[in-house]
Amino acid sequence: MAEEAKKKKDRGLWFREMKSELKKVVWPSKKQVINNTLIVIACCIAVGIFFGNKFLIGLYNNDPAIIAVGSGLLSMVALIQPFQCSQFVLAGALRGAGDTKYTAMVVMLTAMLLRPGLAILFINRFGLGLNGAWYALVVDQVVRTALVFYRYHSAKWLTSFKPAASKAEAK
Repeated sequence: MAEEAKKKKDRGLWFREMKSELKKVVWPSKKQVINNTLIVIACCIAVGIFFGNKFLIGLYNNDPAIIAVGSGLLSMVALIQPFQCSQFVLAGALRGAGDTKYTAMVVMLTAMLLRPGLAILFINRFGLGLNGAWYALVVDQVVRTALVFYRYHSAKWLTSFKPAASKAEAK
C-alpha cells in the first residue's frame, strides 16, 4: 500500500511539474498558426510540383517529348514560387504604404527591359530555345524580389507615406 501511495504521489508531482513547465511555453496565436500552416501547404505544393512534374504533365499529354519539355518548365515554375510570393507580398506592402513609384519602376525595369532582353539573349545568342525564355523569367523574378526586399528592409518606404490631411495641405 505504501508503495502504491508513493507512486500516486510521484505521478501527482510529475503532473504538477509538467503543468508548471507548460505555463512557461509561449504558444503561437491563431493567426500565426494559420500563417505557418499556409506556408507549409504552399511548400508541400511546390515540392509536389517539383518532384511530380512528369506525372502532372502526363495527365494532359502522353507525348514523351512534351512531357520532357513541360516537366522541365514546371520545375522552373516550382523553383520561382518562393521568390514570386515574397515579391508579391512585399511589393503590395510597399504600394499600400504609398511607395508606388519605386514598385512601378522595379516592375517596369524588370518586366519590360530585363526579362525580354535576357530572353532574346538566351534564345538567340545561347540557343536555349523555350528554356531560355523561362530562364529569363526566373532571373526576372529573382532580381525583382531582391530589389523589393532591399527596398522593404531599407525602410526608405516609411517616408513615402503621407496622410491624406498633409497631402491636402500641400496643395
